Amino acid sequence: MNVSPRSAEDRYPPITVPARLDAFDHVHGVMFDLENEDCESCDEDTSPRIRCSACGHPLTRANAAQAIDGREQHRATNPAGIRYAFRTFSAAPGCRPVGEACETHSWFPPHRWRVADCGGCGMHCGWFFDRVGGDRFVALIEGRFIEDTSP
Repeated sequence: MNVSPRSAEDRYPPITVPARLDAFDHVHGVMFDLENEDCESCDEDTSPRIRCSACGHPLTRANAAQAIDGREQHRATNPAGIRYAFRTFSAAPGCRPVGEACETHSWFPPHRWRVADCGGCGMHCGWFFDRVGGDRFVALIEGRFIEDTSP
């Protein structure tokens, strides 16, 4: 039996990106627009944008950094032996979740994890972590994001 390979469209469905990317900044309690500089209830948000290193798509803001287990920077190795350095954030609305949440091999038990891909290009840029009925956060892989400090 001859099986033809699946097309890229079958493996990676098209990404729907909203016309306007808004996010709630849990640190400062304000809404901000990831694409533009307007910020509800503040005159100016000077926090750098965190962007995908592959396509420049905005993922979050630097002021969304969140300490988990007492720090924002972490290192961990997955079951395949791949070592990651990553930073944790309260949210990354520019990322899209992939797959189902899984408790197996979580670096932050009792949090479940799922892959976080860039909402612009689909590159794997980290993981979403959540606890049933509890808190949530995002881990973004060092080197797969850049801080945009330009005005």
